[in-house]
Amino acid sequence: MIYKLMIFILLIGAALAASACSSSGENTSVKRDANSAVESNAANANIAPVKVSSSNKDSSKFLIKAAQDGAAEIQICEVALKQAESADVKKFAQDMIKQHGQIDQEAASIAAQKNIVLPTEVSAEQKSTFEEMKKLSGKNFDKKFMEHNVSDHENDVKDYKEQMEQGTDADIKAFAAKTLTTLQTHLGYSTEINNKVKS
Repeated sequence: MIYKLMIFILLIGAALAASACSSSGENTSVKRDANSAVESNAANANIAPVKVSSSNKDSSKFLIKAAQDGAAEIQICEVALKQAESADVKKFAQDMIKQHGQIDQEAASIAAQKNIVLPTEVSAEQKSTFEEMKKLSGKNFDKKFMEHNVSDHENDVKDYKEQMEQGTDADIKAFAAKTLTTLQTHLGYSTEINNKVKS
C-alpha cells in the first residue's frame, strides 16, 4: 500500500513538473551532472525526478554512469557476436555480455534501493561508437573492437577504483570495490585478445 502511495505521489510530481516546464516556454537542455541525468530519465519514465542529495551525489553520479557504460558494453558485444571473425573475440564478447549483465543487475538493484533513476539509453558518444562498429566486419572489426574494449576497461578500472576510495555512499563504494576485481580481470583478458588480433 505504501509503495502504491509513493508511486502516486511521484506521478503527481511529474505532472506538476511537466506543467511548469510547459508554462515557462523554455526547452530543457541535457546537463552533465547527476541530478540532470536523473531528471531526464525520470521524465521519460513519467515519474517524478529523484534529487540526489549532497551527501551521496558523487556516488549516485558514478552509479548512473556505471549502468550506462555497462549497457553500452553489452550492446557493442552483441554486434561482435555477428561481425567478429576471431573465435577468441566472439568468446570474449559472450563473456562480457554475461558478466556485465550481472554487474548491471546489481547496479540496478542498488539504484532501486536508493531511488536513483538510471538511464534508459546509452550516451550520444556511445551511440556513435556503436554505429561505427556496425560498419566494420572481419579482421577490421576484431582490431577496432578489442582496442575499444581495452580503452573502456582501463577507464572502468580507474572509475571504480576512485569510487571505492573516495565515494560518499557506503553501499555504492562496496559495489565498486567488489566489481573492481572483475573489471581488472576484464582488462587483462581484453589486453590479451587485443595483442592476438593486432599482430
